[in-house]
Amino acid sequence: MDFINKEKVAQISRYLNAGSKAVRDVLPDAKVAIQLETPNVPKYTNIMNALRDNNVDYDILGTSYYPFWSTHDGNGWYDDVDMGWGANTPKSLEGIEKLAKQEYGKQVVVLETGWINNVRDSDGTGNSIGPDSEIQAYSHDPQGQVDAMADMYKALVAQGGLGGFWWEPAWIPVKAGWENWQFNKDASDKYGTGWASQYAVGYAPDSVMYYNGQPTWGGSTWDNVALFDDLGHPLQSLKMYNGFLHGYESPKAPEKSTSTLNFKVNKVWNSNNVALKDGIVEGSTLTASDMLEPLSAAANELLSGTGAFTQENLEKIASGLGGMTTALEGSKTYYADNGDAYHYVFWFTEGKTAEQKAWNFYNDNMNAKYGEPLVVNVEATVTWGAAKA
Repeated sequence: MDFINKEKVAQISRYLNAGSKAVRDVLPDAKVAIQLETPNVPKYTNIMNALRDNNVDYDILGTSYYPFWSTHDGNGWYDDVDMGWGANTPKSLEGIEKLAKQEYGKQVVVLETGWINNVRDSDGTGNSIGPDSEIQAYSHDPQGQVDAMADMYKALVAQGGLGGFWWEPAWIPVKAGWENWQFNKDASDKYGTGWASQYAVGYAPDSVMYYNGQPTWGGSTWDNVALFDDLGHPLQSLKMYNGFLHGYESPKAPEKSTSTLNFKVNKVWNSNNVALKDGIVEGSTLTASDMLEPLSAAANELLSGTGAFTQENLEKIASGLGGMTTALEGSKTYYADNGDAYHYVFWFTEGKTAEQKAWNFYNDNMNAKYGEPLVVNVEATVTWGAAKA
């Protein structure tokens, strides 16, 4: 608004009053808001003085509030408080609320706000907010979105503001992917799905209508400020509104499940010519309690957890079993079904080196989840027997 040219100010005020009258005539109970952008005390003071001096009819001051944009000037002082420099902050928002309430008798509503869920572009058209923007205030993820809104709403509540509206929660690409810019352009030209139209060329500057030499009007320049990812899946930050109103309940940690070890005997050796009337045979499956003293503490601890096993944990379990370079020797006596007693040692079947054996154990169990049995491929050698006569 040109504050030097009073005639232009008066003309704009007449337009605003015409719009306000139309609202009053059609919806007499509605509140009329006039929106200004980027909170700044000197700027807002000049505009609101002009609105007052020209008797513009409105009820509420609407403002944008983006923690990544500023006027690139000082945000001014109000009530002996310096609003600082740079992007919008809760302090600058509170300053505008105080200004509107104390000087003009108006409540404030934030009509546009948002924060980024990441700094990447998802459709090859470039984004309004990129890595070089003023994005130091919060983390570049859904948690940053929640933190930004929590601070904004605290500022609104502190000064009696009316609330805030996210802009724009679902402005995601029509079709995500950098290679799909042509599809998005064609869809925009035909269906009007883009952020702008081809007819805006010449009206909007080329710097926003083109990116890397290609048209941008078919894509979204705001996809990384949405509350959904580029494929339309809701982000966790979408839950913040319910959380602000009703409180958050921390999710319960899933209960741990414990896996057992099943030893599959692929071959039985009897080099000592032990008389076997019963005992372990090829294809037998044994548990650790059948053949070993308690497992190492490290291996035992890693058998309990949630979700799927990691390669690192499986290889650590294998190492904790022993038998990677020598036998899995247990001093435990194995008792056959008929009561015969035998001593066995067990060997990892797969691999020659300790690293190979650990990797093969992982490979055999790579899809296992906690609570499911793990398979250990071994060979058995009987070293002593007390077979019944």
